[in-house]
Amino acid sequence: MNKIALSPFLAFLSIFFLCSLSRAQSNTTTNTSQNTTFLGAKTGALLPSGIEGVRETLPMWGLKFGHAIGETLSLEYDVDAANAKGINYYLAYFSLRHDFTIGDALPLFALIGLDAHYFKRRDSYGEITGTRREYDFRFSSGWHLGVGTETKVYGNLYGRADFRMGFSPGRQLVVTIGGVYRF
Repeated sequence: MNKIALSPFLAFLSIFFLCSLSRAQSNTTTNTSQNTTFLGAKTGALLPSGIEGVRETLPMWGLKFGHAIGETLSLEYDVDAANAKGINYYLAYFSLRHDFTIGDALPLFALIGLDAHYFKRRDSYGEITGTRREYDFRFSSGWHLGVGTETKVYGNLYGRADFRMGFSPGRQLVVTIGGVYRF
């Protein structure tokens, strides 16, 4: 692992443990994931960088499932799909989520996890030369860091926004909004 890829990982771990320590000193319980399981849907965009044949911003949608494993920790499982502009991109990821609050008003969460990418690239060269080539699907694994927020809409329905930066293949920024139902 090179120094550039390691730096965001160490920054995330530092923030994660600082938030854990500050949460341990506070008696407030504003956690939305405590003792719950949730299911949700989302939509957003995949912004790729450095992935061969995948250069366009892609609209995507996905499903999310998660469950609490502690007072401020939960596990999340996501599946996303983007099929546009001649590219088929499927993304599955597993995340460890840590809930924390800035002040008493801004509930946030941090994510770290592993990705599985399955995609078929676009034939950019064939568009120029006029000879189209059909590429096979490729599989790649990676990891991600993320941050987001959740707010109660009504009853057990929550609105959610996520910003997730993925590392390998290339880099990807996934920005999504959606809703989750807690039960």
